[in-house]
Amino acid sequence: MTPDGLTTTRTTGPGERLDRPVDGIPFAKIGDLDPALLEQVYRQFKNRLLDEARVDPILAHILTTSPEISVEVERRDVRIDGDSLKGRLAQLIAAGFFDATKPAREINKELNRTGGEVNSGNLSRALGDFRKDGFVTEESDGFVRAPGLKVSKRSVTTE
Repeated sequence: MTPDGLTTTRTTGPGERLDRPVDGIPFAKIGDLDPALLEQVYRQFKNRLLDEARVDPILAHILTTSPEISVEVERRDVRIDGDSLKGRLAQLIAAGFFDATKPAREINKELNRTGGEVNSGNLSRALGDFRKDGFVTEESDGFVRAPGLKVSKRSVTTE
């Protein structure tokens, strides 16, 4: 301990806990300590930290680290029967139909033109599922292919 009674030369080592007394000095609750003493301890700690940061590259790195967001994208691979409503929508996405925003009535018209009649309630549910799965986004004027969507088209034939 130094003459001012504020520091100790002992540091924690691997596996040592910081929540128990060091060198027999018991921990006190912050509210039990004199505010002037706390200010003095804080200033000493800050000065020592800044001094060590000048020579310790790891500490300097910690002090200069900025916030960062790391996003992990899980690719969702959905296999759909091409004759089903969702399969027909997937084919329209693959063909580029949804590269521009399309209102539901135009999607329904295209599905009716290229295959059987489509119930608007079923279409609404299928588009909602595709939106939830991240294949399309719903804009104020309709649906559009989701940004970054990867489309792989594979044909399965039988002999």
